[in-house]
Amino acid sequence: MSAEALNALGSERARLDDLLAQRDALKASVAEAHSVTAQLNLEEQRIKRSSAVSTSLSGLDFVQCPRCLQALPDGRFEQGHCHLCGQAQAADDGATSADSLLKVVREQRRETRDLVDADEAALEGLSAQIELVEQSVLAQLRAASSRDELRSLPYIGSLEQAVAQVAATEAAIRRVDDVVTRWATHAGFHKEADHLDVMAREMAEEEARIKLELSEDTTMLADLSVLFDEILRGLRDPWFNEAHVDTTDYLPIVDGEPFNMLAVGGGRKTIVNLAYHLANLYMSLSERTDMLLPTLLIVDSPRKNVGEGALDRAVVESIYSRLRTLQAASSDNFQIIFADNDMPSEASKWVSAHITLDYENPFVPGVVHRGEKESNDPKVAEEID
Repeated sequence: MSAEALNALGSERARLDDLLAQRDALKASVAEAHSVTAQLNLEEQRIKRSSAVSTSLSGLDFVQCPRCLQALPDGRFEQGHCHLCGQAQAADDGATSADSLLKVVREQRRETRDLVDADEAALEGLSAQIELVEQSVLAQLRAASSRDELRSLPYIGSLEQAVAQVAATEAAIRRVDDVVTRWATHAGFHKEADHLDVMAREMAEEEARIKLELSEDTTMLADLSVLFDEILRGLRDPWFNEAHVDTTDYLPIVDGEPFNMLAVGGGRKTIVNLAYHLANLYMSLSERTDMLLPTLLIVDSPRKNVGEGALDRAVVESIYSRLRTLQAASSDNFQIIFADNDMPSEASKWVSAHITLDYENPFVPGVVHRGEKESNDPKVAEEID
């Protein structure tokens, strides 16, 4: 083989090696881009699941006033304000944050796919060039073998065989790479399935725990209903037949009527309200670890709200009798504050502290009351001064 032919063959071989190196680099880049795309797909699924969980676990809205237990009508305050207290509420940007994250992940995935498409197109072009250069090298070898002496033919045949083996080996490597990629995807699916299986078991355990708590709460609610009926019966409500606590909103139901529908006349609503809160106090004292209700009760002027008749006085006396029984059973584990201008004489013997407020002993020390006939309006008082 002449020097010129050898130089041409060496140049083609160097070009072939350069193209093969470029193809290997592009393959690595494509494989890495596919891995990044798979990770972005998993991230998108995670964000979607997190957003769905946040949406399903949104906050609760009050439908009754926690103090007086009356229903809260819609439209009391402007949009964007608390339905209970009327204060302005900050906008919940959880959904907006999730949407922004999804947008970023999807944009990154689109850019990665664009890069993959470009690399795969370049890879196809390089493969075509490699094929052409290999054919050129083989053609030059065949031409040289036909011109050289017979003693050089074995070496040329060995070179052709080596080139063919290189091409076959590269094809085998490509097949192995494809198999490795498929197995990597398969392993990723297995890993995700294991993760989902762990989540399913955790959710099943949480569901079982919640069901157990609900069953225990149902038992306590039944006990509260029985106790409420017993206390209301003991307070001698003249119109009373049956009472229980509603299992949906935990409010009292008397003779089939909800609390906010009870008639106000005759002090019936006051008696029912007091019996309901006494029942809650009893339950709080008996279930201190499971029923988180306060052990403090404030009652304002029961006799004034019930009435002044003989039957009304009997109701008030039964109220104090029930409190006396509670005090004997629970000692100092609770506190009740009664504001009553006409407390029964028997009650004054067992109450822990009796504070009398009058003109000589005002509620705020040092502030003198002007008397029943004097106006307490600040403007009128300023004119008198």
